[in-house]
Amino acid sequence: MTAVSLQLRRGVAWGAMACVAVALTATARGAAAAPATSDTAVIELYTRLASEGRLLLGAYSRFQWHHPGPLYFYLLVPFYRLSGETTVGLHAGAAALALASLGTMLAVLHRRRPWLALLAAVSATVLVWRAAEALASPWNPHVALWPIVALVVLAADVLAGEPTHLPVAALLASVAAQAHVALVPVVGVLSVGPALRALAGVGTPTERVRWRRPLAFTLVVLAIVWCLPVYEQLTALPSGNMTVLWRFFAHRTAEAQPLPVAVSAWSDMVVGLVRPNLYVAHGWPFIESPIPWAEWLSLAVLASLGAGAVRAWLRRDAFAVALQALLLTALSMALWAVTRIDDRIFDHDVFWLVGLGALALPAALDGLGVMNRSLAASVGRGRAVPWIVAVCIVLTVGVALTQVRLAARQSYAPSADATAARAVAADIAAYAARVRSGRLLLRIDQDVWGIAAGAILDLHRRGARVAVEDDWLVMFAPEFRASGNEDTEVSVAAVARHARLSAAGVPTLAEHGDVFVHALQRAR
Repeated sequence: MTAVSLQLRRGVAWGAMACVAVALTATARGAAAAPATSDTAVIELYTRLASEGRLLLGAYSRFQWHHPGPLYFYLLVPFYRLSGETTVGLHAGAAALALASLGTMLAVLHRRRPWLALLAAVSATVLVWRAAEALASPWNPHVALWPIVALVVLAADVLAGEPTHLPVAALLASVAAQAHVALVPVVGVLSVGPALRALAGVGTPTERVRWRRPLAFTLVVLAIVWCLPVYEQLTALPSGNMTVLWRFFAHRTAEAQPLPVAVSAWSDMVVGLVRPNLYVAHGWPFIESPIPWAEWLSLAVLASLGAGAVRAWLRRDAFAVALQALLLTALSMALWAVTRIDDRIFDHDVFWLVGLGALALPAALDGLGVMNRSLAASVGRGRAVPWIVAVCIVLTVGVALTQVRLAARQSYAPSADATAARAVAADIAAYAARVRSGRLLLRIDQDVWGIAAGAILDLHRRGARVAVEDDWLVMFAPEFRASGNEDTEVSVAAVARHARLSAAGVPTLAEHGDVFVHALQRAR
């Protein structure tokens, strides 16, 4: 392939991705400015803070820390703004990130191993079809799924001697690691090889020119995407988030999960593509699949990847060696990471592994030579592979657009909780205007936190100044810390707390079903 042809194809690919991004955003613009609740409201609130340049932390965790960084919230900002600041704009941004990761992965595979690109495209399309909701979901356990898969392929490409993808690999690694802390060990082992390869290339006089610029660009990318977490770590009191994460994961004397439990959860996800009872994670406790062959097939995939790496080494196929070895290492490290999950395993703790499994299954077949090598070569040289891959990409884009369109349609029929959240926000805003409140302190009842989160988002949209109690700062970020200057207290309460507040003489401002709003002015 000539340099001109390669540049033309890259231009067409970039143009196609831009058109898809425009289509996703245009679809999101057709959505209503509907209220949100629970985690969706918190994600939108974080994206709003990112759009103002005020977000330093990643998504919150139930363990009272944040995931490593806010990068993916900043990546959602353009789609959120261009969609008219509707919640559906978050879905459009998440879909664009997933499609960009998938497209990049398939482009590299097609250049390196066309037959594997075909298998991977079919595998990815089946997974997208079976887990369509995750493709356009802005929830961080879903967002991290496709960037980590693309990272494996790009890291193998760099190890095989292609320097131009080093900055893209660094960006994908950062997105995955910052979105979900469970991926940090896997991202770490996937990053070591490309980093060493780049340093070796720069250190070799004959290759210095090829590697110097990509390496410099990579360092710039890393500096940009990690500057906010580093700044937060250096300035936060009493401890930065990285310190909190380190203490949580490092200062334990035993594994959190027994090995049989970890293997069960890990294997269910690794073979999730072919498991009939696969479902998209929603934050439910993990329940072991009754499929008896999941563990054995997962272990067979590991063995096949190891054998494939040896066969590729004997054939002196650098890319195949790197891909098989990196997949083997990533899946093994992922198993170790699952053993470190604290408390009970939830489905969102391990769901991201289904993407690695969707790549590992075709890679294992390719590495073992299950497909006849002469047939693979003849098909790879013909026109069938690019057309099939293109059809798979078009189908995947269609699923993404359908999911965003579905979210837009649902925005015109908000749930009862979402309607209550907007009504609560309207009541609080009207009361604050009536008493000329400068800053509100919101007290949240645990039983109605999802509605309260939606109310806080709506108040933020209205420009109200809101603070929350310290116990809720991890969820709503330090920007909502009380300063002591709050002149009005507002409580959003369920029935039991409403009864206690009423008994204490705190006036009831409004009632929406089982949600009650109490307001009390502080002495000025």
